[in-house]
Amino acid sequence: MQTLKLLGKILKSIFLLASAVLILYLLAGIAAFFFHFDFDQSYRSIDNYEGIVLESHSGEDTFKIYTRDFTGVTHTATEAANPKKVWKYADDLYRWKKTEPFASTNKLLQERIGNNRMNVEDCVLSPDGKYILYAEKVTDGYTSDPPYADYYYRVLNLEDNTITTIYHGWCHAFTVDWRP
Repeated sequence: MQTLKLLGKILKSIFLLASAVLILYLLAGIAAFFFHFDFDQSYRSIDNYEGIVLESHSGEDTFKIYTRDFTGVTHTATEAANPKKVWKYADDLYRWKKTEPFASTNKLLQERIGNNRMNVEDCVLSPDGKYILYAEKVTDGYTSDPPYADYYYRVLNLEDNTITTIYHGWCHAFTVDWRP
């Protein structure tokens, strides 16, 4: 009888501990989603990483500007929209992707990586010409809708072809820019 009571207490303790860990894991995921947390520090190896800007279309004529820091990406400013990056319909986006400089930078990116299956949403050459910053959308295979996509913001080093992920966010679609 004593053994059963002890076993019951042990199982109860294990269940409570597992429940607490699960709750903390879920809370951390929710915080990471809403506050753009990402504690990976590998982006610091990139020259002029301070100039990397992620832009979120926040209205008819404004963008929210996010920059990378040690906690993830942080909203730093709101700016007037860049007319080259504002689109309202899929046809406009398709036409924009066929224009310079996106087309030439994307072509260079595809040549270097050798993976034409990538879904590059946006890309830009660094001011010094040593890197390509790009946004890649990875879907679950069933749909390409943004609510079901993971977005990876990566930098390709053109000197040694290494790729560094600077931010990963589920359902966070940003356009990219690299300022001097």
